[in-house]
Amino acid sequence: MAKKTDEKDQNTPAPEATTDDTKAAGPKTAKKSKPADVSSEDVALLQKQIASLQNIVLKQQDLIDAVADKGRLESYHKKRANPNERTFKIGRFQGKVVVGWKRMIKNTVELVEKGKWQETLKSTLIYADGSEEEVDYKQWQLNMERFEVIMVSQTTDAQGETTYLVKDKDGNEYQVNAKFVNA
Repeated sequence: MAKKTDEKDQNTPAPEATTDDTKAAGPKTAKKSKPADVSSEDVALLQKQIASLQNIVLKQQDLIDAVADKGRLESYHKKRANPNERTFKIGRFQGKVVVGWKRMIKNTVELVEKGKWQETLKSTLIYADGSEEEVDYKQWQLNMERFEVIMVSQTTDAQGETTYLVKDKDGNEYQVNAKFVNA
């Protein structure tokens, strides 16, 4: 049986051998270019165009500032004032700071009369002082007050759970699991 060869291999020339002289020459050096001859009229025209574009940009910025949602604009500037400062919102229920909650304790749906259903949901809240309380889920969600806190530090345990140490505007610090913050 005859050995089959690839046509490409037969038609491809062998690479040329290099000598030590070509290696010693080093890389080719680029030619130095001459500075462009620009007339003073062209420079003046370019400066005029740049000034015109800057004026357009400033007008557009004024327009954006005038029609912007002031709250969002303030939030934008506040976040960029200190980019390393991360803020969250956590909850306060009946005057106590909520740092977590547990599973739903009670979750029932009943037909109380024809066409009318009633749902009862109860959950356990965990407060910053370590106490726990069973509360009606609807009352908790309707009466929860959110307030802003600043992240002081962040830790992650061996199971991958992230916990934040946060501080409120009064200087009080709280340990809050990442699941329970509204970033």
